[in-house]
Amino acid sequence: MICCLAAEKQFLVTAEEGTEAGGFGAVVTSLLHDRKIPTHILRIAVPDRIIPHGAPNLLHAKYGLDVDGIVQRVKNYANELPRPEVKFRSSLRP
Repeated sequence: MICCLAAEKQFLVTAEEGTEAGGFGAVVTSLLHDRKIPTHILRIAVPDRIIPHGAPNLLHAKYGLDVDGIVQRVKNYANELPRPEVKFRSSLRP
């Protein structure tokens, strides 16, 4: 399913509460690379460093893992991607 989505969509997003290194996003990236499926992937995860303890909602907001943070990161990522060229075929014949 992931391979099919990667072939059809402009980019994929993975989001997880685990660390980026060795997490779900890393596995998805590896899978697509091994199968030679070119795609763009935005991996959203906890930074790979020591994180202080605290209330989950505060930590999610701090590291961009809350709804607002994820939406903003996806919007920014989508805006940075090159736009695919759209070609129109004319139904008029000369």
